[in-house]
Amino acid sequence: MRTILIMLSVLLSYSTQAQVIPPKKASKIVVTLDSNAFNTSYKFLIEKGYTIDKADRDLGLIKTVKRDMHTINVNILDSTVYYSVTFVTLVGLTLEPMTIEACWCGILGDYRKKYFKKLIALFEGKEYTFK
Repeated sequence: MRTILIMLSVLLSYSTQAQVIPPKKASKIVVTLDSNAFNTSYKFLIEKGYTIDKADRDLGLIKTVKRDMHTINVNILDSTVYYSVTFVTLVGLTLEPMTIEACWCGILGDYRKKYFKKLIALFEGKEYTFK
């Protein structure tokens, strides 16, 4: 009886959590910050465990080191920050590496969607929109 109650409470808590469903073909998460968008974005990625590969304050660009086969790319325009994710896959008969931008597209199990879900997971509990 006790295990049934525990399982029921877990199911209820899972089903009441808001599931984020981006619009089809969304490929970026857009965050609006009040001030110092570059420093805030830089610190956010560090706090999430990413290592910064390249950063250019003048151009408003940040790129992380590849982690779990994906890279986070950040473009900053004034107080608007655009986050996207790219990953490397092997294509063709020669299995050449190709960099692909993740998006909310394709069928269930598509790697583009899989890596876009990783990007969404970074922003759990924060306000953002999709583009």
